[in-house]
This record gives sequence, structure tokens and C-alpha cells, in this order.
Amino acid sequence: MEPSSPWQLEWTSELSVCIPAIDAEHQHFILLVNELNEAVVGRMGLEVIKSRMQAIVDDAIAHFAHEEA
Repeated sequence: MEPSSPWQLEWTSELSVCIPAIDAEHQHFILLVNELNEAVVGRMGLEVIKSRMQAIVDDAIAHFAHEEA
């Protein structure tokens, strides 16, 4: 993804919750959001965008279940 993308998120230590497993999940979530942005900006087509959006939803569901546990 080009660094000039207006929606690109970047992981920083300020986002850390100091729990390595949770931080790793947050980093992965940022990656998924950036991949969705890449698909939108790159006009990759509805199926790619839907797939990347579903990956975000699935990841969020798993992540919140992990945090609650």
C-alpha cells in the first residue's frame, strides 16, 4: 500500500495494551483495515472489497471473544 493513502493506519507503541497476544491481534486488525483500504482505493472490485470487509468482521468477532475470555 502506498504511504500516501489517507486512510492508512500504522501501529505505534502508544496503541499497545502491554499484553503481547492482544497487541498482536490489534496489529493484525490494522493490517486488515489497511488491506480493505487498498482494495477500495485500488478499485479492486466488489467481491474483493466484500471479502476483505468480511475478514475484518470475522477478526473482530474472534478478537472480542478473546478479550472477554
